[in-house]
Amino acid sequence: MIEAKIVADSFNVENGARITTFLLTYPRFIHSEFMTHRMFSRNAASSRAIPLKKMIEAVKTNPAMPVHWGAEQKGMQSGETLSSEQKEHCIATWLHARDQAVLHAQAMAEHGLHKSICNRVLEPFAHMTTLCTATDYVNFFNLRAHKDAQPEFQALAFKMLDLYLDGTPVEKKEGEWHLPFADKYIDENLTTEQMLKITTARAARTSYLTMEGEIDHAKDYDLHDRLLASGHLSPFEHAAQALKKPDELEDIQWFRDRLEFIAEGGNFTGWRQYRKNFPKENMTVLTAQRAS
Repeated sequence: MIEAKIVADSFNVENGARITTFLLTYPRFIHSEFMTHRMFSRNAASSRAIPLKKMIEAVKTNPAMPVHWGAEQKGMQSGETLSSEQKEHCIATWLHARDQAVLHAQAMAEHGLHKSICNRVLEPFAHMTTLCTATDYVNFFNLRAHKDAQPEFQALAFKMLDLYLDGTPVEKKEGEWHLPFADKYIDENLTTEQMLKITTARAARTSYLTMEGEIDHAKDYDLHDRLLASGHLSPFEHAAQALKKPDELEDIQWFRDRLEFIAEGGNFTGWRQYRKNFPKENMTVLTAQRAS
């Protein structure tokens, strides 16, 4: 199961910058490749947070599998598709490995081992759910929506590309917000602060796959505040405020403005991450100590 959908899509009319938030599902075995794209802000399902019973049910009913069963050859790309007989044998072997992994995870759990460890042996057969927000997707699409990319990554990237090209982003003016998950509550007369907290909390809930249901707003506000207090700020990167294009009065002044413009946005262009509203979002003083 490889899926993609856009949960928020905004266009900054001041500077032409588009910001898009995707909710993605793909095999966990390509997650490390997805993480190499540094322009993305991400929150993803966590093997440490998902209950073992839920993880086992997922790999039993919907195991992650290759989309192309290609023959061995030199290089990173597999060859032609195996014969029907060979493919069926490999699929059966893959599923047998899945079944053995389930048995081993259950056996460790029966001895009292924590789910964060038991779940690890299930990961090759699990899917990953990831919330991804970015303003710069071009490099990603050019690399991954390509015949040389891993087939599973190709499938994901082409789905994302189709949605991106077909999408119609909502126009935003300077100071207006891109608010994944929270924009559907706009008719409830919530304050901007409340909607920012909802977006942030729902992004954090990606870790344990409860980001899309109807959740008491008070629980979202509380989760936001706890994340802020503990310094866990990656969920604060999905909400973003439209910036104005720097005034190009003089070359040197424009250059200085441009540097500030980039620094404000974090890994975004033309948008300021909600995370950047907090002075201690990037800790620069070492407080950690050696393990005793």
